[in-house]
Amino acid sequence: MHDKIKNLSPLIGSAFFGIVAWFSAFIYVAQNDWFGVGDLSSFTFWIFIFSAIIYPILSVLNKNTLGKPSIYSYGLAILTSIITIILFIFLMLFVLGAWFGAYSFPVLFCLLIGVSFGTTLSVYIQRPKSWISAVFSVLFLPVIFQILVSIFLFQPDKLRITLSENANYEEINSLTDYITQIDGIRGFARVDGDGETRILIRFDTGLTDRKRNDIVSELKSISVIEKVMDIENK
Repeated sequence: MHDKIKNLSPLIGSAFFGIVAWFSAFIYVAQNDWFGVGDLSSFTFWIFIFSAIIYPILSVLNKNTLGKPSIYSYGLAILTSIITIILFIFLMLFVLGAWFGAYSFPVLFCLLIGVSFGTTLSVYIQRPKSWISAVFSVLFLPVIFQILVSIFLFQPDKLRITLSENANYEEINSLTDYITQIDGIRGFARVDGDGETRILIRFDTGLTDRKRNDIVSELKSISVIEKVMDIENK
């Protein structure tokens, strides 16, 4: 029975890649008041394509780790994850171009988590007693990625605006029309719930701190806006 599972390890790994990557994006969207939920359908399309691509990659990985020490196998799994994620990103950039940056959730991080799980699981099925090495392999790249993000990205790139309870329909519409004219804002979404109206704003990539602070100050000066709060990157 276990030999059959070993033979299916590339298929299982590719399936888990898709599941983990998609749910990472889903959780991110859910935590941000469903801002960008429409992007999940496009991301699902890419997940299916990448799941098909990663299957032969995992097959090659398994052949090259069969009977090898755990440190070699999981080291090769991490290297495979790096190469695979670079391939995926280049494919998306080639097809989508600048639209790649329009996703409302961190596509790179979601794919990275998925690839790490997929490659590690595929190797782990071959050697089920190596769980400590497997945990290290799964966490290594996502942790390194988060450390690099925390070092180089100093400010969140999104804002949550809470409107006054007394704001009427015309005032809200006028505000949203005004926001679309502000240079430096990539997009926004309106969310109504819990007795209040909120607007989630995403800034352009590469926006300078000075320009960003000017936009925040401008928004805070609008009477119909009650609160402006950063949404931290995850």
